[in-house]
Amino acid sequence: MLEIPSGVHQAPTGLCFHLYQPVSLPKNSFLSITGDNGAGKTTFVEHVLIPFLRQKFSLLYIAQDTYLQYNTMRSTLALLGEPVPAAGPELALAWIKAARQKDVFIIDEFDKYLCPKQMRECDLASFGWVISVSHLSRNDFYTELSNGFALRLQKTDSRNTDSSLERLW
Repeated sequence: MLEIPSGVHQAPTGLCFHLYQPVSLPKNSFLSITGDNGAGKTTFVEHVLIPFLRQKFSLLYIAQDTYLQYNTMRSTLALLGEPVPAAGPELALAWIKAARQKDVFIIDEFDKYLCPKQMRECDLASFGWVISVSHLSRNDFYTELSNGFALRLQKTDSRNTDSSLERLW
């Protein structure tokens, strides 16, 4: 079970995330994190979600600014003896495929760069949990997972973000 407790979780930036119910996801689940621009989706992932998950799970995180990870991706693939594509979605896909032993796959806005064929190549069902941060409503890519949830973030003022958790399937 992947769990984030209810309560107020403060990021180092000072932004407080109010989880009114725990986020409890059984294995083979998808979590969509959505919200308006500036609601704190990436801040929540990087400063609340990842620190909790690191305590118990291995993670594969593809950040919103994927190009910042290109050198890490290239180096990892080279060390593993895998072919190293030049850049872009092909490089990220090779990295995802090489790292399938990970428990949790977190993808921040990256799915907007992938076509449906490339999303299928990710073999999302091979991960225990898949978490997507996106403005796009592309949940159809994730229905191969047994459970689907949405965590909606809404900024209430400059320091507070409320949340609501909904079951999608």
